[in-house]
Amino acid sequence: TLLDFAQRTYRALDESLKINSFEERNIVRVLFNNKEANDYYARSGEIGYSKYMLENAKMTEYESILKPVFSIGEVTHSGKVNLGAVMSAFRQKLEASHQIITEEFDFEELTLKKDTIHYKNIEAQNIIFCEGIKGTENPFFKYLPFNGAKGQVLIVRIPNFKPKKIFKHRLFFVPLEEDLFWVGATNENQYSDNLPTEKGRINLEKKLQKIINVPYEIIDHQAAIRPNVKDRRPFIGQHPKFDKMFIFNGLGTKGSSLAPYFANHFVEHLVHQKPLMKEVNIERYKIEN
Repeated sequence: TLLDFAQRTYRALDESLKINSFEERNIVRVLFNNKEANDYYARSGEIGYSKYMLENAKMTEYESILKPVFSIGEVTHSGKVNLGAVMSAFRQKLEASHQIITEEFDFEELTLKKDTIHYKNIEAQNIIFCEGIKGTENPFFKYLPFNGAKGQVLIVRIPNFKPKKIFKHRLFFVPLEEDLFWVGATNENQYSDNLPTEKGRINLEKKLQKIINVPYEIIDHQAAIRPNVKDRRPFIGQHPKFDKMFIFNGLGTKGSSLAPYFANHFVEHLVHQKPLMKEVNIERYKIEN
């Protein structure tokens, strides 16, 4: 359900914004032992899973750069989306129609009245906070159990290597352009900032060197904080005390596949009063008095 909705959404965005952000790409994944291989092939035969899992996986593209692996599986109906391109193009569209203000939000300027919300010179019926990990600093919603995790990745060049498929080993290898790859990621529960670290780079390189047997060049090293949630379900809904205040957050590591479906789900709730799924509704958490 999520994948179909996401693919339709990204294709619609590409058409509307006149960009090419979404590409269908199968994922070849390593199976490390007999148990993993048996589990994979047993699951691939089940109703509902078979169309997403190939029994006759082909790793021809990656064989030339890999150290030996036990076995592989292949996932279909998958792909990659260039979220940076989507965000940039959408921002330009909003700027052209004067529908976006780029500045740090100041909670001191926010005033709640009986029927409206005021922020500086803006008057609105409601406000929706979509802040990612900054939600942990939101004075109205910081009671929610965010469980942020820092992720670090490398942008790597592997000369004369241009596969079509995504590859999953101990790390993901996601083809970008030419012979560049997004390689990662780490998952760090303890962190002090959102910057790349030497420890993170060394960790990624050690894993990388155990996977491939060809030269590579590190082009970039990036880091960010995922807005993970304790129960791995998004935070969506109305503040328990302020009825004109809402949140859309907590999409975690799977945000690109979760966001299209649940953004639509939230709109259906706000505009047409359809109930929110209990699994994502923030009513599942109580605010402390």
